[in-house]
Amino acid sequence: MLSCDIGNYDSVQSKLKLCGFPITFCELEGFVSGIMCKDQSLALNVYMDYVQEYLLNDISFDNKQEDFLKSILNQILKSFRNKTTFFEPTFPSDISQKKRAIVDWINSFLSGFGVVPSTIDFSKATNDLLKDLYEISQLDVNEKIDSTEEISLMREVVEHIKVIISYLQLEFNNDAKQ
Repeated sequence: MLSCDIGNYDSVQSKLKLCGFPITFCELEGFVSGIMCKDQSLALNVYMDYVQEYLLNDISFDNKQEDFLKSILNQILKSFRNKTTFFEPTFPSDISQKKRAIVDWINSFLSGFGVVPSTIDFSKATNDLLKDLYEISQLDVNEKIDSTEEISLMREVVEHIKVIISYLQLEFNNDAKQ
């Protein structure tokens, strides 16, 4: 979960809207996480370029948007690069919003993962894990979560996502291979 330098999920989401970003925090974090799984050595300005292209194409950010986006990216990068803990995706605490957020996070993660070129062939395990993510992204987000069993299942899905991220980090991160 994102450390509190920039706030909790709801406050970050509100700030994104106030700054005029056409994206949710789950989508932004998922996209950047996908990039990070492929290449953790990129400089902040490279992530900014990827995000700008993902969000707005040729439209430039104003200073307020750029500063806020940099603070969010720095927090995500710091959380991802922390060697003492595993990265944990950030989702809303409201269970009714969580399923949509998970699907948005995964779709954005896959976009970020795909945007970074790779010189290695994907292993069978990597392909299987990417297929798992794709299958999770096909959840029916309009179906209500109304039982303890479904809430438990959502927790398991989030844990599975964390395992996949950890594996992909090790598979593609140059620092981890040395």
